[in-house]
Amino acid sequence: MKSQLQQDTIKSLHYSLKLKDNLLNLPPNTTIRFTLILQPKNEYENEDIDIDVDVILAIDSSKNLKTLKVFGHIRPSKLSVMFQEKPILNNQLSSANLPLNDFLIVLWDPKTGKIMLITQQAKIINNRHVKAMIKYDQFDMKDGEKQFLATRFSMELNEFSLNPNTDKTVKFSYYPIDFCDFDGCIHLQLNSTAHEKLPYEIKFNRSRLETTPKSLVDIRLIKPGKTFHKILIITNTGRKILHFNISEINNKITFIKSVKFQQEKEIVTSFNQQIRIEPKKYVSLHAAIDCDDEINIIFYAGIVQLFEFEVLSQRDPVITLDSEVLNRIVKICVIGHLFDNDGEIY
Repeated sequence: MKSQLQQDTIKSLHYSLKLKDNLLNLPPNTTIRFTLILQPKNEYENEDIDIDVDVILAIDSSKNLKTLKVFGHIRPSKLSVMFQEKPILNNQLSSANLPLNDFLIVLWDPKTGKIMLITQQAKIINNRHVKAMIKYDQFDMKDGEKQFLATRFSMELNEFSLNPNTDKTVKFSYYPIDFCDFDGCIHLQLNSTAHEKLPYEIKFNRSRLETTPKSLVDIRLIKPGKTFHKILIITNTGRKILHFNISEINNKITFIKSVKFQQEKEIVTSFNQQIRIEPKKYVSLHAAIDCDDEINIIFYAGIVQLFEFEVLSQRDPVITLDSEVLNRIVKICVIGHLFDNDGEIY
């Protein structure tokens, strides 16, 4: 027995419908099943589709035909997601940005000094007249190099059913290991086959201190007397105003009499003086180094460590391995040379 599909060509553009077996072997007094495989095409996977086809069976010969009428309906699940009573997903992709403005209050427990779990609740609504089975599948980071952070994210309830025109509240949780933005996409599996993507982003509205060079500054050839050097560029890569100050100098060498810092044209008069940088701006830090008029090089190698200092940030916290929250401190080591490239002494 041979089987064949007969369907409306225009309507069939919306879906793919195939018979699993075109040739059926039916022994006397037996019953068998034949299988239809139905799959909506990508551009129509979120649309309602009605199926109306004829299955023509040719029994032993093309003259003995039987027609079976097949009706079907595709009703894809359609979800809405609400966060703080605002739609962040309504059958279309849209960003779910969750800015944390006063993150120290939200994330830092002043009693323990440790980081706290970030949680948000969202409401998932089934807008259709069919039951939806929903399962959390995975989280994909926008930056593939940060995919390891996806293991810090979870969703509760992570698997549940939704009756037509009902909703359930789920909880998104993220336990940060730093204060970098968390940006990616939540994958939800619907009714075993369909998928919904929910963009999800946590932005930390804070200042962020970066130094260039990172930690080691080479002023090259050391000269006697007073010299002036560009030591450091300090940049605020964050979204809030950065405040920082410079620690006292830890002098490592005896021929340095004093070191005084200067920010652009402004002299840093005190080690406790707070310096301010606007978001996405930077300042240059210079140092006036006063050395002895004569340096006895017999006691030193060609490259010497001159002094150390620290850049102490305010409201630019970091998370330690013990999950404690501390202000960022950058230690800077300054070195110099007693000989130039040709071996000449200063």
